[in-house]
Amino acid sequence: MQSPQGLVVITGEVGTGKTTMLECLRDFLRAQQIAFASLFNSRLTVEQFSSCSLTIWICAVTAIRRPRCCSGLNSFLLERAFGGRATVLIVDEAHNLDWDLLEEIRLLGNLENRRGKLLQVILAGQQELDQKLEQPDYRQLKQRISLRCTLRSFDPQETAAYINSRIGTRRH
Repeated sequence: MQSPQGLVVITGEVGTGKTTMLECLRDFLRAQQIAFASLFNSRLTVEQFSSCSLTIWICAVTAIRRPRCCSGLNSFLLERAFGGRATVLIVDEAHNLDWDLLEEIRLLGNLENRRGKLLQVILAGQQELDQKLEQPDYRQLKQRISLRCTLRSFDPQETAAYINSRIGTRRH
């Protein structure tokens, strides 16, 4: 995985495969031994978010204060970057994130060294995330997006091809 470049935003309607795609990404990251945190509960407070995501990387500490936690995260990310290793934060159901949490994620995107960003952040959610990012309050976050994609539903031919490929892989 190349060095982090900024936020990646993946949106799509319910059932278009966002979560399945993220499962494949996590499998890839595990196989490449790339450190990642994956959050599924997007209805967290900033404190809960900090505790969940940061302790996954640093260590299993139960009660860590936010300033100390951020300092620990920065050290952890710098150490990994110095060793040429990427670190990824994956947030599913990101359309549910409130302003404070999205701002916290934006600030995490500010962590960098001379070589670039220290953390790759991937936000995945329904179309409401696109609508949220278009609001004036979110313009700083929107400026940090390096890749934005929208998944669409399969048409009937693509659906048939997908089903046939799945059936074919089970027979072998």
